This record gives sequence, structure tokens and C-alpha cells, in this order.
Amino acid sequence: MARSWSCAILFAVLFIATGAISVAQAQAPDQAEWLAAHNAVRSAEGVGLVPFTWSTAAYNYALAWAQDRAASASCFGHSSSDTYGENIAWSSSTTATPTWAVNYWASEKANYDYASNTCTGVCGHYTQIVWNTTTSVGCASAVCTGTEGKFFTCNYSPAGNMDNRRPY
Repeated sequence: MARSWSCAILFAVLFIATGAISVAQAQAPDQAEWLAAHNAVRSAEGVGLVPFTWSTAAYNYALAWAQDRAASASCFGHSSSDTYGENIAWSSSTTATPTWAVNYWASEKANYDYASNTCTGVCGHYTQIVWNTTTSVGCASAVCTGTEGKFFTCNYSPAGNMDNRRPY
């Protein structure tokens, strides 16, 4: 009997060690797309911004907020996080993608003047994406139930857009 238990334990250890079973951290179904879109914007600046890594904690926060907003009547609004920087967007299309959201935020580059570190219009979503000390991101989206459309949110760590500094 003891021998059969030791064989069973040995088999379980080998099974897990070979990767047949893995315990993975929470992963967004579109995590790769979120990272690729963000890192393409960062790379395009040509100033040596390091690529973002995925933050499971930021993703979990974003997912909870996206689900909360999707269930609300307005399906929009910032969270009250003091921990993360945050970008949000809404699309009237329920098939809008993470790449659409990131490109929407990145289009604000046209409103940003690096020399004077000022915006004409909105540019804070863009500057958060290219903030040089921000190293990780977690994002989520949800189809709105109270209205047509889709809500997107990304949380950034450490937060950017601080103290009127330039992003890079």
C-alpha cells in the first residue's frame, strides 16, 4: 500500500513538473493584444522606453471596474484608484478591440507639445502610455448592458502624469 502511494505521489510530481498541469496567474484573454498595442506606441517614440509588462493586479482591478461600468446605466467613468494611472474609453461598437482603444488614446499625441510640455485639448491618455517610469499595465473591457457599446480601461503602474513633468 505504501508503495502505491509513493508511486502516485511521484507520478503527480512528475506530471506537474513537466508542465502538464500549471498554475498560471490571471490572464486577460486579450493580454497579448493589449501589450502589443501599448508597446508599439512606446517603441514608436524612439526614446528608449522599456516595453510594458503585464500586471495581474492591475488587470484584476481593471476587470472589476470594467464589469462595474458595463452594468451601470452610463457605462463610463473613472475609478477612484490612488494606486494606478488610468485610461478609459467607450466605443459605440461592441466589436471594438484593445488595439482600437490604445490607438484612440495614442492619437492624442497630436495635442501634445514636448518642448513646452503642454496640451492643446486632451493628451493625458497619450502621456500615460509613454510615461517613462511606468513599467506595467493591466487592461480589460466589457460590453455595456445599459447602453450599446463597449467600455475599456487600463491601469498603469507606477502611475504617470505626475507633477507637470515631461513623460520622457
